[in-house]
Amino acid sequence: MRILKVTGKDELSLQEQIQKEYGDKAIIITSQEEKRKSLFGIKSRSIWNMTIAVEDNEVEILPPLDLPDNKSKKIEPRPRIEPNLRSEPRYKEQRVEYRSPAPKSQPVSPKTEADPQNGAVITLRKILRDEGIEDDVLQEIFSQAYDDNLDAVSRSIYYTLNKLMPKFHHNLPKINFFIGPTGVGKTTTIAKLTALKVLQEKKKIVLLTADTYRIAAVEQLRTYADILGVPIETIYNDEEVGQYLEKWKDADHIFIDTAGRSHKNLEQLSELEQLLFKCEDKQIFLVLNMSTAYRDVQNIANIYEKITKDFALIITKLDETDAIGNLMNITFRTKKPIAYITTGQNVPNDIEKFENLQYVKLLIGRLNYE
Repeated sequence: MRILKVTGKDELSLQEQIQKEYGDKAIIITSQEEKRKSLFGIKSRSIWNMTIAVEDNEVEILPPLDLPDNKSKKIEPRPRIEPNLRSEPRYKEQRVEYRSPAPKSQPVSPKTEADPQNGAVITLRKILRDEGIEDDVLQEIFSQAYDDNLDAVSRSIYYTLNKLMPKFHHNLPKINFFIGPTGVGKTTTIAKLTALKVLQEKKKIVLLTADTYRIAAVEQLRTYADILGVPIETIYNDEEVGQYLEKWKDADHIFIDTAGRSHKNLEQLSELEQLLFKCEDKQIFLVLNMSTAYRDVQNIANIYEKITKDFALIITKLDETDAIGNLMNITFRTKKPIAYITTGQNVPNDIEKFENLQYVKLLIGRLNYE
């Protein structure tokens, strides 16, 4: 992935030029008009700056995250574009290479980090803080920004996400556990993912539920299983896990629902650890509510990492909050890949694969609307 800054005299002609040069491999991250004064400041003229992301190898770009914002405006992807920049003298291209921060033993050039006293930095910090991003996460973002403007900050957000969070590859193994605190929506999330696999990918899915603490949870999952035509079994003790895995060894995927566990209840968490121990080759999803407070995210992550250090995240209920910055907080704390996000109660429509670039586009799009 290359991040490029492209400059031209107006937005339309610049889009046409970028489309001609890069085609569908280019994605506009930001697009802004800039006023420049003449040498003596008598006249001013406008130029247009765009920051674009270009894949070196052509990849499929997923549709944008369909999330509401506090302005009731939907952030649409900007048009894919393409000029021959090299043949047009009035356009120039800058290739920006990300560099890791210098070691502490070496002095850091003031040009490699945004000045915290700069007015633009203060404004951008406030906007991002209003989106729910915590101060220590903002410090990480702005320490990577090479300049005090939106272009630099958008690059830094994308870079920070990629640095902190490895990409999740959605090639799921046979056995998949879903764990997490109470009330985060594990059962509904399993139903959505089951519907996605059955209806779109034509996979054979088997559901196992160990959530016998809530009868309603078993019945809820059973209802979805009946609608989708998939088998469901109830696990009453750890010894039954091996029996069911042998019984359904011809399934493509087995999704195992677990009871919601408070991160403060060590006895219940010990039971969960024993259940996970019964399977070796597995994928574990820690399901978290998007609105979970940052301090609680820290505590939850600390406890569940004592049970297993190898897990990916599913973030639920993005439709219930206007501030989307907490995704950055969760990523910053856990440093785990986000596999899926859920955006409502509809099965199977309201579940999506998480993509770093789409999230950055959505977040930066909100900054552009301020």
